[in-house]
Amino acid sequence: MTPVEYKIVQFTLPIDDDDVTAQLNALGAEGWRLIIGSLVNEARLWFMREGTGVVDPPVDPPPEEGEPPVVIDAPFASGPAGTIARVGEQVSVTMGNWEGEPSRYAYLWKRRLAGGQVIPLENETASTYDTTVTDEGEAVFCGIEASNDFGQGYSESNDVSVIAAEEVAAPSQGKRK
Repeated sequence: MTPVEYKIVQFTLPIDDDDVTAQLNALGAEGWRLIIGSLVNEARLWFMREGTGVVDPPVDPPPEEGEPPVVIDAPFASGPAGTIARVGEQVSVTMGNWEGEPSRYAYLWKRRLAGGQVIPLENETASTYDTTVTDEGEAVFCGIEASNDFGQGYSESNDVSVIAAEEVAAPSQGKRK
């Protein structure tokens, strides 16, 4: 058996062929070749050369194969009255069901105007959203990004229609004489 030497080099994405060539040159010896590259969250390149007397395998095993999350059942948004909420009421969203074992979720609420235009609601990144007067007559929904070590998937919830808050009648003043 011919001894094999391994070297692992980590890069910040993005990388290109020039980065790989530069790293091969930096190894300072001939006989090195790229055997595997992994571009999952970070670039990790594995180089090897034969006949060096070193037989230890790489310190880090190559990453397992995997897939980014894929939605199976879309997220569902609802208010106190199902898919209708009054101004000032809180709506919430379930994360839905995903394949690919997501390890992180990111939420972003959006407003859909009556004409169909969608407006992201800045800083509304929780699983709940308190409706405002600006939402009245429009709909709100939530986009969810699920991610794991192999990438991310995206899905949107259904719309929740926002209607006016209940008007409270002014207290009776009684009859004046």
